[in-house]
Amino acid sequence: MGGDFVTANRSTTRGSARGETLARVWGLIANGGVGAFSIRDAAIAAGVSSGTVTHHFVNRERLVDEAFAALAERHDAIGRVAIISSRSGTRDEARTTLVYALHHLWGERTITLAAAELRVHATRSRAARESAESVADTCRSVVGELHRVTERTMTTPTQAVDLLDAAALRLAVRHQSPENFRVAIRRHVNSQ
Repeated sequence: MGGDFVTANRSTTRGSARGETLARVWGLIANGGVGAFSIRDAAIAAGVSSGTVTHHFVNRERLVDEAFAALAERHDAIGRVAIISSRSGTRDEARTTLVYALHHLWGERTITLAAAELRVHATRSRAARESAESVADTCRSVVGELHRVTERTMTTPTQAVDLLDAAALRLAVRHQSPENFRVAIRRHVNSQ
């Protein structure tokens, strides 16, 4: 076995434990907020020991900040790829690419709720504030590029992002199933 941890019929290597923990923390934050989980809960969700979690993240606050930073990096990567890709094709291809990116930014219930919790937590944490600003900038950039491509001027990118955020939160409360949420949010994303 060497450097592997094996738990719950899953094998998590030391190298992947950090990333797996961050990804699982998004779900914990989405389900109960920042204050609703412990290091132990994160370890159980990631399938590693509490010691492994504290090895990678000194304390719970650091775990939360790094989970939000990873969420911001995910949004940034999606946004960057979408905008670059949209500039290399036809107008229809660009629109399709950008709408697809919006589906990735708002179409996953866990990610949408984690991003909403990030905005709340940003009022209390400087590290979270930087991540929240990054997520907001990325979302506005993708929507702004979509508006440029489609020559839409009815709403500003900021207004469109606010509408999508509000719709996503409302739908997340109504649709607990990730698939039902994805179907419900699709109409709002496609209207942008």
